[in-house]
Amino acid sequence: MAASTQDPRKPIAGLHAADVPVLAWGPERTWIYNDAFTPILGHKHPAALGQPSMEVWAEAREVLEPMFDRVFTGEPVSIEDFSLGLDRQGRIEEAHFEFAYTPARGEDGSVEKPFGACIETTARVMAERRQAEHTERQRRQFQCAPGFIRYHVATATSRLFAAGSSPFTILTSVFQERAAMAELHVMSALRNKRAELAGTVSRLEPCLSG
Repeated sequence: MAASTQDPRKPIAGLHAADVPVLAWGPERTWIYNDAFTPILGHKHPAALGQPSMEVWAEAREVLEPMFDRVFTGEPVSIEDFSLGLDRQGRIEEAHFEFAYTPARGEDGSVEKPFGACIETTARVMAERRQAEHTERQRRQFQCAPGFIRYHVATATSRLFAAGSSPFTILTSVFQERAAMAELHVMSALRNKRAELAGTVSRLEPCLSG
């Protein structure tokens, strides 16, 4: 592959004005980035700067290299939710990103580098997953609740939807209603046990007094 003919200082200078950009420059696809990208690298920074991109991201080479190949043929690539297993803290961890890579051509018209913007979304994805798991646990618990509790909760939910309440208000009210119904169920069971105990004591009193 021919050596780059474009002055690398021009696009590198542009890194300072972009939002988390990276370059994979030249035949070695040398990894160049600005300060905003360093949190994504973890312990790979600062050694990653100026290294071949597939050495920097060796653990994800099977996924990343075909994508870079596409960009170097002149095809823009963008993905909204991109999942990778990356070693950034001494172990492979799940990571999620939104990114777009655009081919940048040299003076001879050939693609010299993909110029990219990359935003990590791992925290958001994990938070949404935890919320979904929590909601599923609540749903399973609700399904296991006594029938009269499910009835009262469903009634309360319908009433709040009809009143145009916000989802947060609806969920809060549902859980409060469920807790109240559960408390009533427990109190009723305790009253029944007390009544049974009182009846037993009444029957034993003549025997004890004799």
